[in-house]
Amino acid sequence: MKTDTPNVEEYYNQQDSLLNTLTYLASFGTYVFRGYNKQDNLLPLLIREKDYSGVEFELLNEFEKYGSHYFSADSPIDFISYGQHYGLPTRLLDFTFNPFIALSFALFSKKSPGNYKEVEDRSYYYIRYCDIGEHIHLKGLPVFQGLSFGSYESDFISSRCRRILSEYSTFLSKPISGVFQDYVKGLSACAYNSDSDNGNTITQKIQGQKLCFIDPNQSNQRIIMQQGLFMLPYTLDPVVHQKIITNNTSVIKIHRDLRESLLKYLDTLGFNTFRLMPDLSSICAAVTQRVKDSRAAKSELFKKK
Repeated sequence: MKTDTPNVEEYYNQQDSLLNTLTYLASFGTYVFRGYNKQDNLLPLLIREKDYSGVEFELLNEFEKYGSHYFSADSPIDFISYGQHYGLPTRLLDFTFNPFIALSFALFSKKSPGNYKEVEDRSYYYIRYCDIGEHIHLKGLPVFQGLSFGSYESDFISSRCRRILSEYSTFLSKPISGVFQDYVKGLSACAYNSDSDNGNTITQKIQGQKLCFIDPNQSNQRIIMQQGLFMLPYTLDPVVHQKIITNNTSVIKIHRDLRESLLKYLDTLGFNTFRLMPDLSSICAAVTQRVKDSRAAKSELFKKK
């Protein structure tokens, strides 16, 4: 059921009711979704399992040095998104406009026996969602066009990433009058529907700690197939980030027993890793996961006999 109130938690152990809810949310065309397996997947990879925040720009520098001949990127966000999709730890967090794509990613890995940090992770998969109209929705990040006296800047795209991400984090995590308002004008120039913001200015959204989404150029096949966009956190403090995202979103919790039947249903719709991540390394990962699932299912059947 559509709700403008964040923090709604919905539990599903029936396939039909889940699919009805996802279809209903999709019908509005304004919701964005993230499917995930464990609750710590709400953290960007840059700070998820290890804290790479101190070497973020070194990672980007090395990625440009050794990887740039494999792709073409016209903007810093396009550049970072390439790294994101191929496993580089970045601060981006993947979302999609399609709830069924989010569901496919949530269900990709089967729950395995063992210890989980969060008890619910043993039994549930998750889809977190929000109405993007309530948040900041950008085409890209602004570039400061100030004066420079007797200095030069590198033309490397990784250097441009350092500059715009540093400005973004500084201005949005610690709003300061004057220069902050100039930066907000830059954000407005990059925003979708900036002239019709339902009475809420970007400044108010920043002060209210709303989420910020960047809808990138359709610069690679994965973004196109996944109907993807990115959340760009203000902060790399994991506790603060987790609080901001949970305060601004609702969550659907899907019981593990639904996984097999839901994957078969999604497969008939074309929502599977073979189509959503169209490259050889992802196909190998998907094949491996399918074989593991199949063997596990057969083993359970044999045990029952």
